[in-house]
Amino acid sequence: MTDRAEILMYVEGPLSKKHAHNWLTLAYYGALDQENNGACGFSNTIMEAGVLIEWIKEREKGKIPRWSKENEDTAPHSIEAERIALGAIISDAAGWGRVSEYVVPGDFYFERHQIIYRCLKGMAENNIPHEVRTLVVELAEHLEECGGKEYINQLAKMCHGDFRNASTYAKIIRERAILRNFKNTGVKLSNMSVQAGKITALCPFHEEKTPSFYIDLKDGIYRCLSCGVRGNASDL
Repeated sequence: MTDRAEILMYVEGPLSKKHAHNWLTLAYYGALDQENNGACGFSNTIMEAGVLIEWIKEREKGKIPRWSKENEDTAPHSIEAERIALGAIISDAAGWGRVSEYVVPGDFYFERHQIIYRCLKGMAENNIPHEVRTLVVELAEHLEECGGKEYINQLAKMCHGDFRNASTYAKIIRERAILRNFKNTGVKLSNMSVQAGKITALCPFHEEKTPSFYIDLKDGIYRCLSCGVRGNASDL
């Protein structure tokens, strides 16, 4: 359980700049509020502080690269989308269908999220309910590697009851995975936009001024309406 002292340490330390400082300050008062039986109304921020601090600890251990423009450009990902999508699966019976329609295990950027998703996939195939207690059991020897029961509990609270938007976050995960595939092969997409389940960009295989290159987020199939190139982003 994240307590006031630990939150204060991070408020004054690694995240003492920009909006993160304000956000963690609220969490600090949330922890203080919790000690005073909720009198100030900030206690709902305590869980979010725990999630962020847990992420900071992983980063400091070298498990998550520190942010830089270079890292962002070479490895597109969204930790928030990954966590919310997993949380939706754990917290809602319809969550698996909404997420699995777009995402496969390898689409997750963080290895422990891949492990958790593979476990959830196996549970779905064997008609095992997606609940915290069952997931903890099914993860077995991988539980600690994935952050332990505390992290699973945090994931279950991440979507804040907004289960219907699980597919939106799944699309973000899929989009970032496709972009990683392209960038890992040195193929750069420019003038890019995402809408209606598709990525639109200038074709990287010929010069053009109007975007005619499309990638379907569901199946990863890309094609250019101008030069006719076609393929699967997973095979790049």
